[in-house]
Amino acid sequence: IQFAAGEGTYLAGMLAAGMSKSHKIACVGGTKIPIIEAAFASFEKGAKAVDPNCDVKIVFTGSFDDQAKAKQQTQALLDAGVDVVTHNANEAGKGVAQA
Repeated sequence: IQFAAGEGTYLAGMLAAGMSKSHKIACVGGTKIPIIEAAFASFEKGAKAVDPNCDVKIVFTGSFDDQAKAKQQTQALLDAGVDVVTHNANEAGKGVAQA
């Protein structure tokens, strides 16, 4: 089975860049695994297709369960001016939403 996850995240990146006022967007991942890295790379490509000057930050928490760490890392991104955030962090994604 091959997943085409990059197609959806490419479109999400286009949408995120189009919505961003700061030209700073981000992806928060749980564990760094190839399918998530590829999806985030597609997200960045989609964003750059809409706004070549868009700054795309990609961070990994190292855990799919650590909501506190995801919240902390997301808050740091927001404090740095990021105004659109997506995640692929499973349970830790609740921390992204809390931030």
